[in-house]
Amino acid sequence: MNCDIICDLLPLFAEGMASDKSRELVGEHLKGCPNCRKALAGLKAELPTGEQAALPLKKISRELKTRRLLTGLWAMFLALALATSILSALTSPRYAPYQAGLFTIHQAGGLLEVTVRDGYRANLISESVSREERGGIQLYSLEVFSYPLDKGRGQGELTLRAPVDQGSRAAVFYLEPDREDRLVYGPDPFPGGGRMTLPRLALAYYLALALIPAVFLGLLLLIFRKKEKARRVLTVLIGLPLSWIAGHLIIKGFTTISREMLRDFIFIAAAACFLFSAWVVRQGFTQRGGRTRL
Repeated sequence: MNCDIICDLLPLFAEGMASDKSRELVGEHLKGCPNCRKALAGLKAELPTGEQAALPLKKISRELKTRRLLTGLWAMFLALALATSILSALTSPRYAPYQAGLFTIHQAGGLLEVTVRDGYRANLISESVSREERGGIQLYSLEVFSYPLDKGRGQGELTLRAPVDQGSRAAVFYLEPDREDRLVYGPDPFPGGGRMTLPRLALAYYLALALIPAVFLGLLLLIFRKKEKARRVLTVLIGLPLSWIAGHLIIKGFTTISREMLRDFIFIAAAACFLFSAWVVRQGFTQRGGRTRL
Protein backbone atom coordinates (compact mmCIF):
# COMPACT_ATOMS: atom_id res chain seq x y z
CA MET A 1 0.00 0.00 0.00
CA ASN A 2 1.16 3.57 -0.71
CA CYS A 3 3.06 5.22 2.17
CA ASP A 4 1.07 8.44 1.80
CA ILE A 5 -2.15 6.58 2.55
CA ILE A 6 -0.52 4.85 5.53
CA CYS A 7 0.75 8.18 6.88
CA ASP A 8 -2.82 9.49 6.78
CA LEU A 9 -3.92 6.52 8.89
CA LEU A 10 -0.97 6.58 11.33
CA PRO A 11 -2.46 9.19 13.77
CA LEU A 12 -5.60 7.09 14.17
CA PHE A 13 -3.49 3.93 14.45
CA ALA A 14 -1.23 5.48 17.11
CA GLU A 15 -4.20 6.61 19.24
CA GLY A 16 -6.02 3.29 18.83
CA MET A 17 -8.93 4.90 17.02
CA ALA A 18 -8.57 3.13 13.65
CA SER A 19 -11.01 0.40 12.59
CA ASP A 20 -9.99 -3.25 12.75
CA LYS A 21 -9.47 -3.48 8.97
CA SER A 22 -7.39 -0.27 8.91
CA ARG A 23 -5.23 -1.58 11.77
CA GLU A 24 -4.58 -4.78 9.87
CA LEU A 25 -3.57 -2.90 6.72
CA VAL A 26 -1.30 -0.52 8.60
CA GLY A 27 0.24 -3.36 10.60
CA GLU A 28 1.08 -5.34 7.46
CA HIS A 29 2.61 -2.27 5.84
CA LEU A 30 4.72 -1.40 8.88
CA LYS A 31 6.39 -4.82 8.81
CA GLY A 32 8.11 -3.99 5.54
CA CYS A 33 8.43 -0.17 5.71
CA PRO A 34 11.06 1.32 8.08
CA ASN A 35 10.12 4.90 7.13
CA CYS A 36 6.52 4.44 8.26
CA ARG A 37 7.70 2.71 11.43
CA LYS A 38 9.89 5.73 12.17
CA ALA A 39 6.96 8.09 11.52
CA LEU A 40 4.80 6.03 13.90
CA ALA A 41 7.47 6.21 16.62
CA GLY A 42 7.55 10.00 16.25
CA LEU A 43 3.78 10.23 16.59
CA LYS A 44 3.78 8.10 19.74
CA ALA A 45 6.52 10.27 21.28
CA GLU A 46 4.37 13.36 20.77
CA LEU A 47 1.30 11.84 22.41
CA PRO A 48 0.77 12.98 26.07
CA THR A 49 1.14 10.45 28.83
CA GLY A 50 -1.92 9.26 30.72
CA GLU A 51 -1.22 11.67 33.60
CA GLN A 52 -0.67 14.61 31.25
CA ALA A 53 -3.88 13.84 29.37
CA ALA A 54 -5.81 13.75 32.64
CA LEU A 55 -4.61 17.17 33.82
CA PRO A 56 -7.32 19.19 32.00
CA LEU A 57 -9.99 16.85 33.37
CA LYS A 58 -8.58 17.16 36.90
CA LYS A 59 -8.57 20.94 36.59
CA ILE A 60 -12.19 20.95 35.44
CA SER A 61 -13.12 18.60 38.29
CA ARG A 62 -11.45 20.87 40.87
CA GLU A 63 -13.21 23.89 39.41
CA LEU A 64 -16.59 22.17 39.59
CA LYS A 65 -15.99 21.09 43.20
CA THR A 66 -14.96 24.64 44.15
CA ARG A 67 -18.03 26.10 42.51
CA ARG A 68 -20.31 23.59 44.24
CA LEU A 69 -18.66 24.41 47.58
CA LEU A 70 -19.08 28.17 47.06
CA THR A 71 -22.68 27.71 45.98
CA GLY A 72 -23.39 25.66 49.11
CA LEU A 73 -21.74 28.25 51.37
CA TRP A 74 -23.59 31.11 49.70
CA ALA A 75 -26.95 29.36 50.13
CA MET A 76 -26.10 28.38 53.72
CA PHE A 77 -25.24 31.94 54.80
CA LEU A 78 -28.40 33.35 53.20
CA ALA A 79 -30.45 30.65 54.92
CA LEU A 80 -28.83 31.51 58.26
CA ALA A 81 -29.66 35.21 57.77
CA LEU A 82 -33.28 34.28 57.01
CA ALA A 83 -33.39 31.96 60.04
CA THR A 84 -32.06 34.81 62.22
CA SER A 85 -34.88 37.04 60.98
CA ILE A 86 -37.49 34.37 61.73
CA LEU A 87 -36.04 33.69 65.18
CA SER A 88 -36.07 37.41 65.94
CA ALA A 89 -39.75 37.64 64.97
CA LEU A 90 -40.65 34.61 67.11
CA THR A 91 -38.81 35.96 70.16
CA SER A 92 -39.94 39.57 69.84
CA PRO A 93 -42.12 40.56 72.81
CA ARG A 94 -45.67 41.67 72.10
CA TYR A 95 -46.54 44.25 74.76
CA ALA A 96 -50.07 43.96 76.13
CA PRO A 97 -52.26 47.07 76.28
CA TYR A 98 -53.63 47.89 79.69
CA GLN A 99 -56.89 46.17 80.58
CA ALA A 100 -58.76 45.40 83.76
CA GLY A 101 -57.87 42.04 85.27
CA LEU A 102 -54.54 41.77 83.45
CA PHE A 103 -52.67 41.92 86.78
CA THR A 104 -53.13 42.55 90.48
CA ILE A 105 -50.78 44.48 92.79
CA HIS A 106 -50.50 44.72 96.55
CA GLN A 107 -47.85 45.75 99.07
CA ALA A 108 -47.31 43.83 102.29
CA GLY A 109 -44.81 45.59 104.51
CA GLY A 110 -41.48 45.74 102.73
CA LEU A 111 -42.53 43.61 99.76
CA LEU A 112 -44.36 44.59 96.57
CA GLU A 113 -46.12 41.71 94.82
CA VAL A 114 -47.50 41.70 91.26
CA THR A 115 -49.51 38.75 89.89
CA VAL A 116 -49.99 38.62 86.12
CA ARG A 117 -52.75 36.71 84.35
CA ASP A 118 -52.11 33.32 82.74
CA GLY A 119 -50.48 33.43 79.32
CA TYR A 120 -48.38 36.55 79.89
CA ARG A 121 -44.88 37.40 81.03
CA ALA A 122 -43.82 40.57 82.85
CA ASN A 123 -40.94 42.75 84.00
CA LEU A 124 -41.09 44.67 87.27
CA ILE A 125 -38.32 47.25 87.36
CA SER A 126 -37.32 49.33 90.37
CA GLU A 127 -36.32 52.81 89.20
CA SER A 128 -33.17 54.46 90.50
CA VAL A 129 -34.82 57.52 92.05
CA SER A 130 -34.29 58.08 95.76
CA ARG A 131 -37.39 58.25 97.93
CA GLU A 132 -36.23 61.61 99.25
CA GLU A 133 -36.54 63.06 95.73
CA ARG A 134 -40.11 61.76 95.43
CA GLY A 135 -41.28 62.45 98.95
CA GLY A 136 -40.95 58.91 100.25
CA ILE A 137 -42.43 57.30 97.13
CA GLN A 138 -40.46 54.44 95.52
CA LEU A 139 -41.05 54.11 91.77
CA TYR A 140 -41.54 50.88 89.80
CA SER A 141 -42.22 50.19 86.13
CA LEU A 142 -44.31 47.24 84.98
CA GLU A 143 -44.32 45.72 81.49
CA VAL A 144 -46.62 42.85 80.52
CA PHE A 145 -45.95 41.02 77.27
CA SER A 146 -46.07 37.68 75.50
CA TYR A 147 -44.13 35.89 72.77
CA PRO A 148 -45.76 34.43 69.62
CA LEU A 149 -44.89 30.89 70.71
CA ASP A 150 -46.49 31.41 74.15
CA LYS A 151 -50.04 31.61 72.86
CA GLY A 152 -52.24 28.77 74.02
CA ARG A 153 -49.53 27.30 76.19
CA GLY A 154 -51.21 27.90 79.53
CA GLN A 155 -48.16 28.49 81.70
CA GLY A 156 -50.13 29.66 84.75
CA GLU A 157 -50.16 32.94 86.64
CA LEU A 158 -46.84 34.75 87.06
CA THR A 159 -45.94 36.40 90.36
CA LEU A 160 -43.23 39.04 90.64
CA ARG A 161 -41.88 40.41 93.91
CA ALA A 162 -39.70 43.42 94.67
CA PRO A 163 -38.47 44.85 97.98
CA VAL A 164 -39.73 48.22 99.15
CA ASP A 165 -37.55 50.40 101.37
CA GLN A 166 -38.74 50.81 104.92
CA GLY A 167 -40.93 53.86 105.28
CA SER A 168 -41.51 54.13 101.52
CA ARG A 169 -44.72 53.79 99.58
CA ALA A 170 -44.63 52.01 96.21
CA ALA A 171 -45.91 53.63 93.02
CA VAL A 172 -46.20 51.39 89.95
CA PHE A 173 -46.43 52.72 86.40
CA TYR A 174 -47.64 50.52 83.55
CA LEU A 175 -45.62 50.98 80.34
CA GLU A 176 -47.09 50.72 76.86
CA PRO A 177 -45.32 51.55 73.55
CA ASP A 178 -46.06 55.05 72.24
CA ARG A 179 -48.38 55.91 75.15
CA GLU A 180 -48.08 57.90 78.33
CA ASP A 181 -47.16 55.80 81.38
CA ARG A 182 -50.22 54.82 83.41
CA LEU A 183 -50.17 54.95 87.23
CA VAL A 184 -51.75 51.63 88.27
CA TYR A 185 -50.82 51.47 91.97
CA GLY A 186 -49.85 53.81 94.79
CA PRO A 187 -49.67 57.59 95.21
CA ASP A 188 -48.98 59.82 92.23
CA PRO A 189 -45.40 61.13 92.35
CA PHE A 190 -46.16 63.56 89.49
CA PRO A 191 -49.30 65.42 90.55
CA GLY A 192 -48.50 68.25 88.17
CA GLY A 193 -48.41 66.04 85.09
CA GLY A 194 -47.73 62.57 83.76
CA ARG A 195 -44.66 60.96 82.30
CA MET A 196 -43.75 58.88 79.24
CA THR A 197 -40.97 56.29 78.93
CA LEU A 198 -39.33 56.66 75.52
CA PRO A 199 -37.83 53.73 73.59
CA ARG A 200 -34.12 53.55 72.83
CA LEU A 201 -32.96 55.32 69.65
CA ALA A 202 -29.39 53.98 69.42
CA LEU A 203 -30.23 51.79 66.42
CA ALA A 204 -30.65 54.96 64.37
CA TYR A 205 -27.06 55.95 65.16
CA TYR A 206 -25.75 52.53 64.15
CA LEU A 207 -27.72 52.76 60.91
CA ALA A 208 -26.25 56.19 60.20
CA LEU A 209 -22.75 54.86 60.93
CA ALA A 210 -23.37 52.21 58.26
CA LEU A 211 -24.88 54.58 55.69
CA ILE A 212 -21.97 57.04 55.79
CA PRO A 213 -19.17 54.54 54.91
CA ALA A 214 -21.48 52.87 52.37
CA VAL A 215 -21.84 56.15 50.49
CA PHE A 216 -18.11 56.93 50.82
CA LEU A 217 -17.03 53.50 49.59
CA GLY A 218 -19.57 53.72 46.79
CA LEU A 219 -17.96 56.94 45.58
CA LEU A 220 -14.49 55.36 45.75
CA LEU A 221 -15.78 52.36 43.83
CA LEU A 222 -17.08 54.68 41.15
CA ILE A 223 -13.73 56.50 40.95
CA PHE A 224 -11.57 53.35 40.84
CA ARG A 225 -13.94 51.17 38.83
CA LYS A 226 -11.35 50.70 36.04
CA LYS A 227 -8.56 49.59 38.39
CA GLU A 228 -9.04 45.88 38.94
CA LYS A 229 -7.28 45.39 42.30
CA ALA A 230 -8.74 48.52 43.91
CA ARG A 231 -12.19 47.67 42.60
CA ARG A 232 -12.05 44.17 44.09
CA VAL A 233 -10.95 45.41 47.51
CA LEU A 234 -13.56 48.19 47.58
CA THR A 235 -16.28 45.78 46.46
CA VAL A 236 -15.55 43.52 49.43
CA LEU A 237 -15.30 46.44 51.89
CA ILE A 238 -18.58 48.04 50.85
CA GLY A 239 -20.27 44.77 51.76
CA LEU A 240 -19.69 45.51 55.47
CA PRO A 241 -21.95 48.59 55.81
CA LEU A 242 -24.40 47.23 53.25
CA SER A 243 -24.72 44.01 55.24
CA TRP A 244 -25.50 45.97 58.44
CA ILE A 245 -28.15 47.99 56.60
CA ALA A 246 -29.70 44.81 55.16
CA GLY A 247 -29.51 43.13 58.57
CA HIS A 248 -31.33 46.06 60.17
CA LEU A 249 -34.06 45.87 57.51
CA ILE A 250 -34.74 42.16 57.92
CA ILE A 251 -34.79 42.40 61.73
CA LYS A 252 -36.42 45.79 62.43
CA GLY A 253 -37.80 46.86 59.08
CA PHE A 254 -37.83 50.63 58.58
CA THR A 255 -38.11 51.51 62.27
CA THR A 256 -35.11 52.50 64.37
CA ILE A 257 -36.75 52.55 67.81
CA SER A 258 -36.20 49.69 70.21
CA ARG A 259 -37.52 48.66 73.61
CA GLU A 260 -35.14 45.67 73.68
CA MET A 261 -31.89 47.35 72.66
CA LEU A 262 -29.41 44.59 73.47
CA ARG A 263 -31.59 41.87 71.94
CA ASP A 264 -32.18 43.81 68.72
CA PHE A 265 -28.51 44.71 68.41
CA ILE A 266 -27.45 41.06 68.74
CA PHE A 267 -29.94 39.88 66.12
CA ILE A 268 -28.97 42.64 63.67
CA ALA A 269 -25.26 41.90 64.17
CA ALA A 270 -25.82 38.17 63.61
CA ALA A 271 -27.84 38.76 60.44
CA ALA A 272 -25.23 41.24 59.18
CA CYS A 273 -22.42 38.68 59.74
CA PHE A 274 -24.26 36.02 57.74
CA LEU A 275 -25.10 38.47 54.93
CA PHE A 276 -21.52 39.72 54.74
CA SER A 277 -20.25 36.13 54.57
CA ALA A 278 -22.64 35.51 51.66
CA TRP A 279 -21.37 38.72 50.03
CA VAL A 280 -17.73 37.60 50.31
CA VAL A 281 -18.57 34.19 48.84
CA ARG A 282 -20.32 35.86 45.93
CA GLN A 283 -17.22 37.96 45.28
CA GLY A 284 -15.30 34.67 45.16
CA PHE A 285 -17.51 33.63 42.23
CA THR A 286 -17.04 36.95 40.51
CA GLN A 287 -13.26 36.97 40.91
CA ARG A 288 -12.94 33.50 39.36
CA GLY A 289 -13.22 35.00 35.93
CA GLY A 290 -16.90 35.83 35.98
CA ARG A 291 -17.82 32.38 34.71
CA THR A 292 -20.34 31.75 37.46
CA ARG A 293 -23.36 33.88 38.23
CA LEU A 294 -25.44 33.47 41.37
